[in-house]
Amino acid sequence: MDGLKRRPSPDQWVATAPRHEEPDRVPFDFWAVPEVSPALRHYLDTDDDGDVLRLLGVDCRWVRPDYMGPAPIVQEDGSYCDALGTHRRLVSHEFCTYETYADGPAGQAQFRFPMGPSIDPNGNIYVADDFNHVIRVVRPGGEVLTLAGTGQAGCRDGPVEVAQFDHPLWTAIGPDGSLYVAGSGNNCIRKIALPK
Repeated sequence: MDGLKRRPSPDQWVATAPRHEEPDRVPFDFWAVPEVSPALRHYLDTDDDGDVLRLLGVDCRWVRPDYMGPAPIVQEDGSYCDALGTHRRLVSHEFCTYETYADGPAGQAQFRFPMGPSIDPNGNIYVADDFNHVIRVVRPGGEVLTLAGTGQAGCRDGPVEVAQFDHPLWTAIGPDGSLYVAGSGNNCIRKIALPK
């Protein structure tokens, strides 16, 4: 045993960072939508989330207090304002349910770091909603709608309701009437065919 070096525990790996020490490997973290956890527990044959993290070799653990403030005010359409005052809604599809921003009249809709607007001949303003990972359109009447993107960072082509962007930054209307989007998270330029 004297010649064998004992491997650091996960908390020892993480503790090297504040001490500015170099660990023997990068500490491993894990993030997933809530629907993944039951599938992992079933696959790994355990009922304990701590066991799942240990079996996956995850080093980092997140601890945060439960929100203790007033309950969110839920609107008729199911949207609500979160603890920070952001107008939010739940979106569900075949893989998961997640929280995102809510569209609506210009005075109510909210953006997270809007970038690179462009205007088409009909007066529609296209905005790269950077931290929401979507492309939004502000109609001439003031209504804000999501044009493309799921609200989750990614790089997926396809119909506008399943396409994914990763920190889109700039939009431009091309000579063919299509909308071009430059994304910083995946370093690519995407093309959206706009309705005529």
